[in-house]
Amino acid sequence: HLGVARRWADRGRRAEAVAQLDRGLERVPDDATLLSARAELRLKMGDPESARLDYDAAIVLRPHDAALVTNRGVTWQTQGVADRALADYSRALELDAGFAPALLNRALLLLLQHRPAEACLAKRVHYLDITGEWPVFEACHRRSQIARDQGVVLMPGVGFDVVPSDC
Repeated sequence: HLGVARRWADRGRRAEAVAQLDRGLERVPDDATLLSARAELRLKMGDPESARLDYDAAIVLRPHDAALVTNRGVTWQTQGVADRALADYSRALELDAGFAPALLNRALLLLLQHRPAEACLAKRVHYLDITGEWPVFEACHRRSQIARDQGVVLMPGVGFDVVPSDC
């Protein structure tokens, strides 16, 4: 069923591909590979909720699969539920610390939420900015122990405009 579904999908006939996967799942309802393939197609077809439900079912079958957890995070992100997406990306990284899609998706989501220091921590890279905004200083301070533990420098306020102009 998977091979036929992939051929349908390659031809741009996603509905037929999903129908083929449905038939496969009728015969073998606990096949995580078929569930994942159907979820991917449903997401491409603009149905992230159904895709998420398929990923939920696949994760029950393969709970230690970082790719499944990451892909479910994508469905949450598509639906605008950033906290759930971040939780899934973080869980995927617990399962496989070097899983690039989870690292990238988590970092990009944090950047989109204007949380660049957290994104840098997620990617384990140093953070410098040129602003002098107190909330940024406070946020970096709150994360200072995590940064130290990871060997990451969080250094806000390195820009010239931070220097008081009345000196």
